[in-house]
Amino acid sequence: MADNKSDIKQTSERQAHKTRFEGMLLFDLNVFEDPRGSFTEVWQTEEMQKLGLPELNPKQLGISHSKKGTIRAVHAEPYDKVVHVVNGKVFCAMVDLRTDSSTFSQVETFELSPKQMLFIPKGVGNGLQAISDEDVDYVYCVTGVWSADKAYSGQYLAINFADSDLNIQWPIKGSEQIVSLKDRQNPTMRQTFPDKFNG
Repeated sequence: MADNKSDIKQTSERQAHKTRFEGMLLFDLNVFEDPRGSFTEVWQTEEMQKLGLPELNPKQLGISHSKKGTIRAVHAEPYDKVVHVVNGKVFCAMVDLRTDSSTFSQVETFELSPKQMLFIPKGVGNGLQAISDEDVDYVYCVTGVWSADKAYSGQYLAINFADSDLNIQWPIKGSEQIVSLKDRQNPTMRQTFPDKFNG
């Protein structure tokens, strides 16, 4: 029988990378390409748990669509998140907001591509900026249910994307940034954790 896989090439292989923050994992994904296009294996429970992903019970799947320059930050809803870029490229700025963590208030930045997936544990703030010329579709698989009422009434933990203590160096700056009114009004670290900064 002729080899019917000779036109398929694996261009990325699943592996996990630890980050500076306890529990946050960056995964490279299995990606297969052929003349038709590509196939990306984003989620495989057993194999990813072998690489350190905790057992999860997802409750909701959502997709954000962002134009170049868009910032969505810094959000820390009370649940775990698995995030994946379907197309485009994002600059990620993660902030450890767990007050009992040795890396509390620290920032970790990196670019996330469609060949990767990121696990963000509860208590780590998720921030992103769309940096590719093409629009970005960003998938969130989460272990809780997002509530607009809670988000817009300040019941979810969120920090201002321009906080001077965090000093996040967003690649696209100034008038080219697209930010929601809500995110512009998010409180600072000092307003949210006064005991940690004024004690």
